[in-house]
Amino acid sequence: MIHQSATTPWARNDGKHSTRWPPDSSPLSMYFQQEGGLSMNAPPATNNPDRYQVDLTTGTGKHSRWNTLVGISLNNPYPNRKEQDQVLLVYTSEPLSEAVEVTGHPIATVYLSATTQDTNLFVYLEDVTPEGDVYYVTEGELRAIHRQWQPNDTIFTSTGPLPVHTFRRADVAPLIPGEVAPLLVELLPTSYQFKKGHRIRIALAGADKDHFQNLDGPAPTWEIWHTPNRPSHIQLPVVR
Repeated sequence: MIHQSATTPWARNDGKHSTRWPPDSSPLSMYFQQEGGLSMNAPPATNNPDRYQVDLTTGTGKHSRWNTLVGISLNNPYPNRKEQDQVLLVYTSEPLSEAVEVTGHPIATVYLSATTQDTNLFVYLEDVTPEGDVYYVTEGELRAIHRQWQPNDTIFTSTGPLPVHTFRRADVAPLIPGEVAPLLVELLPTSYQFKKGHRIRIALAGADKDHFQNLDGPAPTWEIWHTPNRPSHIQLPVVR
């Protein structure tokens, strides 16, 4: 199923199908930039990290994929997220010169330091229309202490490896406050077309109060890095 980006972004297009998952695609890396940019260009060495105070009141509402587990329908799912994004840390591309189809498993690599030994990281892939409306495409989440993953157990796809986090107690790795750690976050698989003139956005949050329990203790402050040796980015599986 292809989710078409429009005022009704969940429209079905049954003309698209594949005999295997994921279908053939090419990885497209888009890098976080200074002043909230998102670009195919690698970030320059002069970039400073973005400082973000985590807001523990952020959430995704009651009409989400998570609520279907308790019988709440997806009527008007994930409505316009323009207001929510005002309290998140966002990175947005320039308007697309041509349509881009993303089909498969996006993977975000976020170089993060925090003032605490643990944090939740939510990564949202979003579509920004020419009118400025913001629509959810997919998401991924990871608790920082579970960032360890096993390359030997990695699942390989046509666009590269998907990280397999162990989630074992023996692999728990608290953050060292102020020290930068890379967090690999696999986003839930999707098939979505970003239309020409739309923009691709990555939004970062430290909480989803509607579906996940907040960690104990004060809300952390993050620094998100985007330099040549710490290139925070999203890898999108693009069907050419």
